[in-house]
Amino acid sequence: MAQTLSVTTLATLSANGQTSSIPLDAHESEVTIYLGTGGANFGLGTLIIQESFDGGTTWLSHPTVSWASGTAGAFLGKAIVNAPLIRLSLSGATSPTLIPTVKVAALRYTRAIPGQVINPITFAANGTSSTFLVNGLSLADSRNTLYGDIQIPWAAQGTWGSGTLALQSSPDGVNWFQVDTATANVKKLTRPVTDSLFRFVLSGATNPALTIWVVE
Repeated sequence: MAQTLSVTTLATLSANGQTSSIPLDAHESEVTIYLGTGGANFGLGTLIIQESFDGGTTWLSHPTVSWASGTAGAFLGKAIVNAPLIRLSLSGATSPTLIPTVKVAALRYTRAIPGQVINPITFAANGTSSTFLVNGLSLADSRNTLYGDIQIPWAAQGTWGSGTLALQSSPDGVNWFQVDTATANVKKLTRPVTDSLFRFVLSGATNPALTIWVVE
């Protein structure tokens, strides 16, 4: 099992905003959040993890984790992330005092290039992408351990032009089934109905300029 480990102490969050970004070099990383001593005043705010697939230009909220309370000097929670950059973001808070510490452990499969994904898929018009395989689906042992079943991490961002993006799967390359959709910048974890071919379909868009990352 290839694994790396690092611990980063972040600046105190005493106002709404974001921490500095943390670079990751793993295929998937388990991010564990702790709160430093005296760092449990959320000020009625919400703390989330954000991920960036484009070097920090665009940040997408993690789809499953957020925190609104915690105990100083104690474990807060953890999440699986797939992007090469992450940060913590606090919003809706009044006079908070948070001192988060992030422990990042690379999971089973690492990669040489941070942020390596299946070739980014782009849409400049409505249409259907080429079909692709998600190699991660053959890594069911690690993903089943994490999620209970297989999930596909993917992110989409850019100019949507009021369009709808659909992720579809197919057991045979002929019959296609819709498994997820998006209409705005998003990071998702999708459970497929099949574990073979996939594609994206964009419809209803005017002058779109979308980029999609699917993480292996």
